[in-house]
Amino acid sequence: MKIKIMKDELLKFIQPLITVVPSKNVMPILTNFLIDAKEDESTVNITTTDLAMSVSVEISANVIESGTVAVSAKNFTEIINSLPDKEIDIFTDNEFLRIECYNSNFNLISSDYLQ
Repeated sequence: MKIKIMKDELLKFIQPLITVVPSKNVMPILTNFLIDAKEDESTVNITTTDLAMSVSVEISANVIESGTVAVSAKNFTEIINSLPDKEIDIFTDNEFLRIECYNSNFNLISSDYLQ
């Protein structure tokens, strides 16, 4: 997976999603965002659930390579929030989701999602 998106565009969609993520770690997978990038549609779908409610958003983005990954919602949101207001590169690299923006580089442990 490889995408390019402006910080403010991504942030306005993920901030409401974080409120759905359970605060208690009943099932670890529920603390993740499922990020699904589709190159042919130039969209990124981000989904989260607490099992009682599921929320999904679709964002237009420059998708260079399709892919699906699960990543910690809290860490992902905090990193995106801390970045400068510039274009963000998000891509998978082995078991990591890499986030690069200006002079900032982050690696988050992720899980590939096999369909």
